[in-house]
Amino acid sequence: MTAEVEGAGEVKNLELLSYNILLDLCLNLKNWAVNLTDSGDGQQFIPKLMAWEDSIRNYVEGGGTISLEISFDGPRIDGYYGQEVDGFQMGYIGTSGSARWHISGVLYVKTTESWITRSAIYRISIAV
Repeated sequence: MTAEVEGAGEVKNLELLSYNILLDLCLNLKNWAVNLTDSGDGQQFIPKLMAWEDSIRNYVEGGGTISLEISFDGPRIDGYYGQEVDGFQMGYIGTSGSARWHISGVLYVKTTESWITRSAIYRISIAV
């Protein structure tokens, strides 16, 4: 019974960690898009994404108890013309009413702590 209680706590911690990673990515994508003048400029995100993934991995694994696999696949930047966005993600990064870009992609997060592994796939859809 004690192991089950501890396991439930670990699962909840891993879930919260993956949501924090998701929201951190959304906020960074918003900040990186501030100076975009053309959707083709989105290629400049690649080095930033790689550095972000490394910093998140180093932060999470720095404590030594959690391992992390993370990737942001299919990043896409298009002009924003009213495409559907994720309300949870937008609620966190905020809206200005003057969005120019729609950013989408798929974030994969796999966390492991002791004997528990949690995998999550998040579809990113934000307007910035």
